[in-house]
Amino acid sequence: MDRHPDTAGGQAPLRALVVDDEPPLVGLVTRYLEREGFQVRAAGDGLQAVELARTFEPEVIVLDLMLPRLDGIEACRQIRTFSDAYVVMLTARTEEVDKLVGLGVGADDYLTKPFSPRELVARIRAMLRRPRAAPAEQAEAGPVRRLGELVIDPAAREVHLRGRPVELTRLEFDLLEALSERPRVVLSRRQLLERVWGSRLVRRRPSGRRAHRQPAPKTRRRPPTTTPHPHHPRSRLPHGRCQVSMLAGRVRGSLGAKLLLAQMLVVIAGSLTLAVVALAVAPGVFHTHVRMALGVVPPETARHLDEGLAKAITVALGTGTGVAVATALGVSFLLARRITSPIRSLDHAAGRVARGRYTARVPVPAGGDELARLAAAFNTMAEALEASEQRRTELLADLAHELRTPLATIDGYLEGVADGVIALDDAILPVLQTETARLRRLVDDLSAVSRAEERQFDLHPVRCDPDKLLTTAVQAGQAAYAAKKVTLTRRIDRHLPQVTVDPDRIGEVLANLLGNALRHTPSGGSVEVAATTIPGGYLRITVSDTGEGIPAGQLKQIFERFYRVDRARTYIPGAGGSGIGLTITRAIVQAHGGSIHAESHGPGHGARFVITLPAARGR
Repeated sequence: MDRHPDTAGGQAPLRALVVDDEPPLVGLVTRYLEREGFQVRAAGDGLQAVELARTFEPEVIVLDLMLPRLDGIEACRQIRTFSDAYVVMLTARTEEVDKLVGLGVGADDYLTKPFSPRELVARIRAMLRRPRAAPAEQAEAGPVRRLGELVIDPAAREVHLRGRPVELTRLEFDLLEALSERPRVVLSRRQLLERVWGSRLVRRRPSGRRAHRQPAPKTRRRPPTTTPHPHHPRSRLPHGRCQVSMLAGRVRGSLGAKLLLAQMLVVIAGSLTLAVVALAVAPGVFHTHVRMALGVVPPETARHLDEGLAKAITVALGTGTGVAVATALGVSFLLARRITSPIRSLDHAAGRVARGRYTARVPVPAGGDELARLAAAFNTMAEALEASEQRRTELLADLAHELRTPLATIDGYLEGVADGVIALDDAILPVLQTETARLRRLVDDLSAVSRAEERQFDLHPVRCDPDKLLTTAVQAGQAAYAAKKVTLTRRIDRHLPQVTVDPDRIGEVLANLLGNALRHTPSGGSVEVAATTIPGGYLRITVSDTGEGIPAGQLKQIFERFYRVDRARTYIPGAGGSGIGLTITRAIVQAHGGSIHAESHGPGHGARFVITLPAARGR
């Protein structure tokens, strides 16, 4: 029987829970569901959604993925431990992995923004036509099973361990129930798939059909042999010039072979030079010594002495050259292998990086020579590329979220006006204006961050007194701090050195830091601006607050484009940008030759931003 939200026949209306941190979207979905007869409640974060799902007991839950306090994935996982409601994930995240994870933790459907409210209602109706297991079907699940201190109730789908309830997802309970049906019996993967997911996921081979056998690898087949035909005038044996060409090609394509060949050429050239010099010089020296020792020697004796000398020189040079070549060959082979091994590793790793596999790394050779420094530099480059690729992926996802959410609101409200769900009056104009302003702000932010990262600043540096810069920034922010009841103080050392900066740009930096501190500091907290001199001729400016703090793993990431500690990226008009303020701040400080970094002892312990600027030199 179809479950329909109509209240005819005395049936109570079905309950729906809408979870999203965008109030306009919550209002839009609520109006469509109320027109269908649902009783609707709304939640703005994950923790509130879990609590309302427990107390309100909705039949349908429309759940956003990126929520403050508790994300939609974890909220759905917790809800599935006690509720069997239909869950539709409505989110701007379009990656396949997000869909797989969402459906894997218990969602029944996944709809991406911008979406059609009519399509959302149609999907909910389709789900309601597929009701969950009826009580009679649940009763057939069998009696309560007791396995030691573990108690499993298939009908109530409850699990207790040592008297305490155990919260499991639907899939986890089905797996536990399947395993507990036959204790001490090992179930195969196919049996578990059929029992939990159904036989439709198990691929069976028709009876009588033999399994397809893969062909033998080509590398194991012998290549066809070539039969020589010497009677053909143009034919040649298979191991003739072709082999020489292949050997020459290998030498040209191998650095190790080139090094080995170079060493051999050096040894051979040295041996030939030694032989020529020895044959040219040795006879004259020998004849001189013979005349000094024996005087005049008969011609026959002189001929025998010359032949003996020539033979001795030839044997000595031949033996020495052979031994030298063999020794040089072995030493050159070891040296070439030692040199080319890290280069070969670099070649393979560089190829992997070129194919987009930025996790490739190479071992760093010992010794600290040029090859070791090259390997270390390559690993540093690969790590930077991997981090850059990860930031690019996150940037695109965040940009998609920033664009899809206001577009979803605008399209949904226009569709609501067309369907008559929303009246075309002055009430919807502020909503549409807010979303178009949000899109305009995003375009301006993209342009600003592009100019900042390309250092396209029109700087007008002049010598300035730091105390005047800080005093102006503090006075400009006093009104906003007083309205939120946050104390803003300054602490400036005397006799600070002047700095050569653009006053307007440094004022923008201080305004960004003070605004960021105000947003993350609750009422009753405090923010301090300080300036001191540090050794080396530098000025240090710090902005410290007693606010929310920053996790240690995010201290460097907060300066990246569109990064926000609030991963839900909740948009509140007038309460902050899209996450580029610190990116622009870092770019401005670096354009002045300075640096900036963040410090924090963790969430709840406040944060501290430190700016270092070089002092002005000369007059």
